[in-house]
Amino acid sequence: MCSGICPAARIVGRFNPRRMLWEAFLGLENEATLGENVWLCLGCHLCLEACPTRVKVSHVITLLKNLAAGRGNMPDGFLQEVNTIFKTGRSIPSSPAIEKKRLELSLPSLPAVDVEEVRALLKKLNLPINNKRGDGK
Repeated sequence: MCSGICPAARIVGRFNPRRMLWEAFLGLENEATLGENVWLCLGCHLCLEACPTRVKVSHVITLLKNLAAGRGNMPDGFLQEVNTIFKTGRSIPSSPAIEKKRLELSLPSLPAVDVEEVRALLKKLNLPINNKRGDGK
């Protein structure tokens, strides 16, 4: 059921949450469990809602993503996002155009970000920052 309802599995044939869960249960470390396939999960939790036995498939996949990331296996887009957050403290840095639009919409300016605090937290996660293992340099 989890694979049948999964939007990622419907679009990308090689993504199979049920197989991924089974291989993780067996302790297999392969492309399905720790490779690029694990990053295809959208985190929508439809598998969790559809599972008649309430297996937390999406939670296991999140754990597999964490394990893969810890081994340096992250898609380039995720690495770019980590580096942007490390550099600016935000996932989407502010810009003059954004600030102008916020003014037009009568929105307040974005609050200041303690970039050093964000960097310290990212370093603790030992994520690959600037293509290095969590050293932030």
